[in-house]
Amino acid sequence: KGKAIRIEKVIYTGKEGKSSRGCPIAKWVIRRHNQEEKLLCLVRHRAGHHCQNAVIIILILAWEGIPRTLGDTLYQELTDTLTKYGNPTSRRCGLNDDRTCACQGKDPNTCGASFSFGCSWSMYFNGCKYARSKTPRKFRLVGDNPKEEELLRKSFQDLATEVAPLYKRLAPQAYQNQVTNEDVAIDCRLGLKEGRPFSGVTACMDFCAHAHKDQHNLYNGCTVVCTLTKEDNRVVGKIPEDEQLHVLPLYKMSSTDEFGSEENQNAKVGSGAIQVLTSFPREVRKLPEPAKSCRQRQLEAKKAAAEKKKLQKEKLMTPEKIKQEALELPTLQQNAGMALKSGLPPQPLKPSIKVEPQSHYNAFKYNGNAVVESYSVLGSCRPSDPYSMNSVYSYHSYYAQPNLPSVNGFHSKFALPSFGYYGFSSNHVFPSQFLNYGAPERSGSSWVSNGYEKKPDVPALQENLNHAYGNADFPEPIPHSVRSKTHHQRTYERANRYASQQKA
Repeated sequence: KGKAIRIEKVIYTGKEGKSSRGCPIAKWVIRRHNQEEKLLCLVRHRAGHHCQNAVIIILILAWEGIPRTLGDTLYQELTDTLTKYGNPTSRRCGLNDDRTCACQGKDPNTCGASFSFGCSWSMYFNGCKYARSKTPRKFRLVGDNPKEEELLRKSFQDLATEVAPLYKRLAPQAYQNQVTNEDVAIDCRLGLKEGRPFSGVTACMDFCAHAHKDQHNLYNGCTVVCTLTKEDNRVVGKIPEDEQLHVLPLYKMSSTDEFGSEENQNAKVGSGAIQVLTSFPREVRKLPEPAKSCRQRQLEAKKAAAEKKKLQKEKLMTPEKIKQEALELPTLQQNAGMALKSGLPPQPLKPSIKVEPQSHYNAFKYNGNAVVESYSVLGSCRPSDPYSMNSVYSYHSYYAQPNLPSVNGFHSKFALPSFGYYGFSSNHVFPSQFLNYGAPERSGSSWVSNGYEKKPDVPALQENLNHAYGNADFPEPIPHSVRSKTHHQRTYERANRYASQQKA
């Protein structure tokens, strides 16, 4: 009562007061006059109204809303925690309409920031934004810092517990509207005692909020602002060098006090209770280009993530192999010599470049005979030599089985397809003993002894070649010691014997 309550009249203009760049600016500053002043009420007269509700209160300010010790402790804890582990919230009111101002500062380490904690309404769930979270972190910080998050939670819980009774005394009807459904979602409320009107809190540190309107406030409720001042801004009657003001952009000061006296209003201006600003030095900071909206940043982030994923996918793929082989052919060298003699400029030889396409079977290549088409390779078995009698698959994957060996070294008179063993000639006069099929039988299992893999003797090969190609019309008789009836020869003898028996 008395001097403890101060009333100031303001006039609603309907026009936003801002700087030339669209940033908030103050012209009148209402300050605390003395220690006796406890409450400040801003009222305005509704134009055209003469009823009992013609004058409404737009703001109630308690200069000592919370105890001094709690305020100092909160200031120290919040500044230490949020500057180290805080995750700033991007807000539209942080920029002007053109998105070109730099009121928060350009250094991300020291610029102004806004941090949001607690529950809030989500348009996606039509309810609390933590409705589908199993372990909600309502006081989430950067990284995994459970101790700091618990300390932050305790600080805001204590603040909500202390502010709720004061809110109830100053605005009982708005308070009652906010605690009506307290029991329905008590986990979303802040406070340690009964009567929890708040569910979320926003911590602003040197944050310059442009003109805005809160969209998610409760109808017929109030927004409570608790200002924690710096150490050099806690003395009444002293104007600090650095301070932060709460601006009402749609109002201006009245020329008279609450009793309609201009003299008393001018006395307040002279005593410093009302400060009228004409000009003051300020630093104008502007961004080189308009800041991007949240939607634009999200699209760019998605595009960057897609490009990064594409680059990683390309790195995982095997690069193409390039081989350079110089063409050194004697015919080209002779042609070059002829060109020099004729006076024509020689054409340079360029290396040929072979590009091997990417193959998924590079890891399964077999170095023995470079045959990768074998079934043993595609299966999870060991690589097998397709020309070894010990192999599971004794023929090439193309199934090009050899022709029947010629009798007595003579080639067949019939036109047969020209294919043969890999690495050997397709000529049908090629005797079977060159393939080591005519070798004498050994004792024991030939599949284990690896007798068919032995290389033939060079002199024996030359002698056999002389017999095969020496005289095609009258071949020399093969000595009895060299003759060896192979499996195919025995088959022919049985067939001839069976045919003669049928004729007889």
